[in-house]
Amino acid sequence: MFGAGMDEQLTFGEYVRRLRRENRWTLQQLADATGLSYFRLSRLENDSAVPDPATVTKLATALGGDLKRMLELADTLPREILDRMVAGEVGSSLRRTGPPTHEPQDAALGSGLRALAAAYGLDDEEALEAEEALHRFLSLPRRKRKAMAELLKALDAEGTEADGAH
Repeated sequence: MFGAGMDEQLTFGEYVRRLRRENRWTLQQLADATGLSYFRLSRLENDSAVPDPATVTKLATALGGDLKRMLELADTLPREILDRMVAGEVGSSLRRTGPPTHEPQDAALGSGLRALAAAYGLDDEEALEAEEALHRFLSLPRRKRKAMAELLKALDAEGTEADGAH
């Protein structure tokens, strides 16, 4: 593991990339181990996406990283919780601070999004945006997901009607 002084200037993505390389894993191997998509991991390593606490926990567990350090670098938790972690006041309840995880869906989403991206000609950025939107959607309570689905159906119906009028 690299020394503490060496990683003080690292970003979250650089830290994850170094851990992954130390483990001699490819991004795909890390995706398989965590249930996160290759695209999401790529964005995280490039610091172009912000992970939620559950994602940071999955990565720390898979890579053997320092969870507290990774949460600090990700800047995904309120300062008060991080301070309590450093003081040792927050333990296994940490998982409850983030959105609910949907591990089986994460793996299915990754492969499903790659197929959709290919079928509809989405570039990597568009596929990543779709994936992030779906993750946010899945983190909503069931009642809100249902309301959002109804809204999307209504908007799609309006768009279809407007398309037919032209």
